[in-house]
Amino acid sequence: MALEQLVRKLNKNTPVTFSLQLPDNQPRVSSKTAFELYSICLELVNNILKHAQATEASIKFNVENEKLQLTVMDNGKGISGNSVSGQGTRNIDERVKSLKGQWGIKSKEDNGVENEIIISLIQ
Repeated sequence: MALEQLVRKLNKNTPVTFSLQLPDNQPRVSSKTAFELYSICLELVNNILKHAQATEASIKFNVENEKLQLTVMDNGKGISGNSVSGQGTRNIDERVKSLKGQWGIKSKEDNGVENEIIISLIQ
């Protein structure tokens, strides 16, 4: 519910159009996991708004094989060289590690960024 509210506010107050896709089989997660995932989303959204020069972005959750996948992507300018080393990136990395998850970033210049975070639902 918090993410739905966030996306509504973003679409009202920013030039970027955000979409949110939640799974039909949305699992129950601990309050710590929910907080960390929300914080990760906030940091990634902040990066999109600050750096991407995007017009569209999406936040997508998927559940498969006892794993939760979070994908946050945009259609912005992409990441060049050493742009992946800020404090926000370190915060995301620490949050993903605290969830014993994996984080991957795909970027092509002028073709946006795709962040994929996968965590196990079995702790």
